[in-house]
Amino acid sequence: MSLGRFLLELRGRGAKAVETRTICMSAFPVGGAIFVFHTPDNFANPQPMFFYLAVPIIVIVFSAWLDLFPQRMKRIKLRPCSSAGLSLGCVLAPMVVAGVCGCALGHSAPSKDLLIYYLVCSSCIGLCPLLASVVHWIAYPTSIMVYCLVLGGLLFVLELFLDIPILFWALATCLLCSGLVGWLLEFFPQTFTLGEALTITQGITFLLFDTLIQILNKAGIWSLSDEFSFKRSEVTLYLEMMILGIVLCCGCLGAVLTKAALASAPVEKRFWSGTFFLATGMITVMVLLPSLQVLLENRPILWLFAFIMSSKYRVLLIGYWLLWTTVAIAYVVGQKWKASSVFTVMQARDPSSVVARKWFHLIAIFVFVPGIILDPLTLHLASSFALSSLILLEVIRFFNLWPIGDAVHKALMQFVDSKDGGLLILSHIYLLTGFALPLWLYPLRVYTNAPKISLYAGVLALGVGDSLAALVGTKWGKHKWPGTEKTIEGSAASVLGQLAVATILYVIDPQIIFQLHHWPLLAAVCSVTALLEAYTVQNDNLILSLFQFALLVTLF
Repeated sequence: MSLGRFLLELRGRGAKAVETRTICMSAFPVGGAIFVFHTPDNFANPQPMFFYLAVPIIVIVFSAWLDLFPQRMKRIKLRPCSSAGLSLGCVLAPMVVAGVCGCALGHSAPSKDLLIYYLVCSSCIGLCPLLASVVHWIAYPTSIMVYCLVLGGLLFVLELFLDIPILFWALATCLLCSGLVGWLLEFFPQTFTLGEALTITQGITFLLFDTLIQILNKAGIWSLSDEFSFKRSEVTLYLEMMILGIVLCCGCLGAVLTKAALASAPVEKRFWSGTFFLATGMITVMVLLPSLQVLLENRPILWLFAFIMSSKYRVLLIGYWLLWTTVAIAYVVGQKWKASSVFTVMQARDPSSVVARKWFHLIAIFVFVPGIILDPLTLHLASSFALSSLILLEVIRFFNLWPIGDAVHKALMQFVDSKDGGLLILSHIYLLTGFALPLWLYPLRVYTNAPKISLYAGVLALGVGDSLAALVGTKWGKHKWPGTEKTIEGSAASVLGQLAVATILYVIDPQIIFQLHHWPLLAAVCSVTALLEAYTVQNDNLILSLFQFALLVTLF
């Protein structure tokens, strides 16, 4: 929701003058605490004073948006399911960031302070919606004062203890994330649950924030403190720039995409589709590549070529992955011709449909396991390119762009399940993301000197656990968990399969360091993940991998 629409909605609620005065008064506790407890030196510098005065205003706008959120939920259509996933969406991101932060602190990684900042942001983003649901009985606008005091007080205390300048940046990040959640749910109805939307928007927000502050720092517009200005890994910069490119292309070319989708005449559709592809190429050449060159301090294409050719394993791995990509495309085409009707293959619980979808989990296992063992950095980079390609394909399908939009739509419809609702088809993107997130999130500088079992979270949770739970539960499951359609037999197969594959990985990957007491912990992690798979109605491909990764990176 834009600020203008927010103000119109606030006005439509009939906010009285006394309510407005109450909202303004809520700024004084936060602003007063900041001025009292900060050192007198800050008063001599007008820039910090301006920021500290702006903080209460940002808190008020963010908190008022949250106060309106329960009312907005009445007209926002979530993906039909038994739970909106609010609690999971609020807790999952802080769990993941806390685990990664602990790993970075344990290995003195340079990203530790930035990860602490992300932990503060994700905790505040998760805290405020939970507060909105807990204190919804407090009358408006008193509830806004509660949000302001809790959020502002939490950030202020954390800044004092952590000695990191996070207050203003954290509030700005929270505000951006809240706007993205509203936009995602309004423009794509019945596509996301609240938990899925919160998880996705936090990831996008943190990536965009990190890209933005680096560009501002390199351009000399904003000087970063030492905590934020450490050198990023080159493969991480590629991932961030690809996500930024997708956001720029879809945001700047939204009108062109709409014209292409609504065009009825073939000539008109080809014109607008060609315009989109041409403009995307121009944005890539004129904006993204120069920006990436500034961040890399090297030419992106030359660096990429040198990176690939620096090791024979990388060339062989890329050829191996291209082979499996060809197998996956051939399988999709074969299923498209084999299917008798779209309706038949869309039955989510039909055994043949389950088996067809789980083949991609098996392919992902064969792709990711060799990459994690031999060269995680190359796998990180390749999965980033694969993600951007899949998102581009979804844009082409959604807007039915010439010449392959209709063909992509028919091919992907063969693998739609019950959790692909609304306008978008995202399960295949979630699957790749679930496998790759442990690589993207794990501190890259400690790849070589830390136990790597957490890098296999996607392989264990999705490739093995989720697949076995679905296959065994669908074919042989008899005893269902209370209140769900998932079976105990499927969950048992999930746990045993994950432990068996972990044992194999322990044998073939010498960098996995296990002691005797680690095995009961791993069994407990696999069991809890299997229970989450049985009871959650969120998209498994997105949630399970993150949940298990958070546990593994914390315990191992």
